[in-house]
Amino acid sequence: MSTISLKDKNNIAKKAASIVAEGSSVILGAGIPTKCLKFLNDKDCWVIYETGIIGACPFTCGTETIIDASRKKIGLREGGSIFDSSFIFSLIRSGRIKNAILGALEVDRSGNVACHATHTRLWGYGGALDIYSYVEKKIFVLPQQRFVRTLSLPVSGKHIADIVVTENGCYEIK
Repeated sequence: MSTISLKDKNNIAKKAASIVAEGSSVILGAGIPTKCLKFLNDKDCWVIYETGIIGACPFTCGTETIIDASRKKIGLREGGSIFDSSFIFSLIRSGRIKNAILGALEVDRSGNVACHATHTRLWGYGGALDIYSYVEKKIFVLPQQRFVRTLSLPVSGKHIADIVVTENGCYEIK
């Protein structure tokens, strides 16, 4: 898999964040999704990480310094809290988190998602299966070359993606 520029990653993050309604809840995955934090903070969204953070904000605005899913410094906004991940998963399973911005190894035109591989690099499901099942709107952010006609990797979830955002645009999956 080739890499894309930091500028493209930031543009993808900005596009994805623009889809989320002002003031809503959103869970972020690792990688490009963490770049959405700055843009979601501007919309007063409640940003959640499956590692236990509720109320994440950019490092420069937070009352506390914590580490996100991509091992970067972030802040904790006023009113934010840190819980164990089992609490976050209870929120996910309750349907209270309305949006997810996630990465994937591949997404196809039907919204099927591959988030794990059986060769080369070790990738796993993480909390993806719970998020796929219980979060209302699933937005996937990835390089255009990973938005494929058909998956070449094992299917992690069928008809999961609602929206795919790449450096070339936003694609609604129907």
